Amino acid sequence: MIRSFSCKNFRNVFCEDLEFAKINILIGANNAGKSNFIRALSFAANMVSNPKAETTGFLSELKRNGWNTAVDRHAHDSSFRFVWNLELLKGRSVVYTLCANVGKKREENYIAEESLDSSEAREGALVPYNFFRCHSPKSGIGAFSTAGMTGAKNKRLYTDVNKYESVLLQMDNLFFEKKELFSTPFVRDEIRNVLEAMRIYFRSFFSYSCTAFNIAAIREMQDEQADGSYLKKDGSNFVNVFLNTMNMDSEFRDKYLSVLKKLVNSCEDIRVPEAGGKIWMELKMNGYYFPLSELSDGTIHLLLLLLMLNLPEHNGISMLAIDEPEMNLHPAWQKLLAKEILRCQSFKQCFISTHSPDFLDEFTDGFLLGEVGIFVFDPLSRIPLRKLDIEEMRPELGEWTLGDLYRIGDPMIGGWPQ
Repeated sequence: MIRSFSCKNFRNVFCEDLEFAKINILIGANNAGKSNFIRALSFAANMVSNPKAETTGFLSELKRNGWNTAVDRHAHDSSFRFVWNLELLKGRSVVYTLCANVGKKREENYIAEESLDSSEAREGALVPYNFFRCHSPKSGIGAFSTAGMTGAKNKRLYTDVNKYESVLLQMDNLFFEKKELFSTPFVRDEIRNVLEAMRIYFRSFFSYSCTAFNIAAIREMQDEQADGSYLKKDGSNFVNVFLNTMNMDSEFRDKYLSVLKKLVNSCEDIRVPEAGGKIWMELKMNGYYFPLSELSDGTIHLLLLLLMLNLPEHNGISMLAIDEPEMNLHPAWQKLLAKEILRCQSFKQCFISTHSPDFLDEFTDGFLLGEVGIFVFDPLSRIPLRKLDIEEMRPELGEWTLGDLYRIGDPMIGGWPQ
């Protein structure tokens, strides 16, 4: 999971060592920075996972963020900086830093600094261990450590690196181009294994905006052979993902249906018919089967959200981000959906932005127990992005809920825009 995150000069997002819980709720007015925060948090994951629109993963993700418009317009320089403190598999924690320079000309967009360090100093060491550092102090040059044990002679290996691509994505090529890297056991085994763990982690990031779901495409019959391994950003392959998951996990359908019945009382069954190479979904309600084309937008949104929250744990979702899950949902459904998020085990960590006080209500107890992080976005405040402090909020809450304070615009939590 992401233990903490720092961001400087990316759009309107600024934060320093912001610590997260398993469930993290983002609140604030429109244009306050919530969506940009998700973009920043997901930058490395999208860089690693998304199809390339440019020659490299880094340039592709930078292009998706608008090239030079990715930098805060009030910044004094043309660069932005991210620092992720990640807890990977087997308890290993690392700090990954990525600093990018941007400009109007294509050649002005490149990685200005990239480094990987351990999160804590090892026994007997004064500072955290550095695995590699690239482009600093000299652009296009990477320095890789060769020894990981305290007291061992740590000769640095220097090699040319592509400033238009992340080391995460070019390390394998570097092994072929620089034989000395591959012949060094610590680099070949330790550093490469850490990078592979990071790639696996980032590739299991999934972020969705409910405003981007293509309801018309979801309602249509789908080709049976379409990819069902993961849900697309627009949700258009929803039925294929559902069928693929059902075929891989014999318990998935019954589990999904039991949760759906809690929210849609009239729902009795769910099925995916197949005919002529096409598949579609039908819900049985009050004795009759209804295809998705006859269901409301809100019901389809609900079906998508419940899919995300009920995928088998072995799917290994490291981070799930959902923008405005309350869209088109009745307040009663919002409350039940929030309870499902609190119960969910399909993800290791989630970030959810919301404008709904009804949705926010259900996270009050989790917040007071320290299990849910609440983050307030207010560009007019002295601290535009802040994490609510439990002890400061405890007297404010009393018999109230977080949603109550949000409804009345309490200055501690924000609320309706002025």
